[in-house]
Amino acid sequence: MSLRESLTPAQRATPLNHTIDPGFVHHRKIETILGASGMEIIDNAIRALPDQPDWQRQVRIDHIYTHLFLLWCKTNAVRPLGEVAATRKGRIFCSTEELGPCPDIYEGQRAISA
Repeated sequence: MSLRESLTPAQRATPLNHTIDPGFVHHRKIETILGASGMEIIDNAIRALPDQPDWQRQVRIDHIYTHLFLLWCKTNAVRPLGEVAATRKGRIFCSTEELGPCPDIYEGQRAISA
């Protein structure tokens, strides 16, 4: 079933934003791309976090990284995967891709960020 069939017109008209699952955050790669100025913003945001349990703090830090990296992608007009693949130019992409169903999603191996 497609989104057109499963959502109302009002739901389909809702503005969409890209997201990164915090479980796939790769801090070192993001730090390399953002550089010193980006890391200064991340460090300031981390310092501003309230006291909280370690597990919750780590999740919040992951969200800080994802938020800033998506902002970087938007600011730098990072192109969608389809365009990068078609032109064979670019090493970073930011897009929402429609994928086919995966019937064995709960039995198959899961991707991990290493």
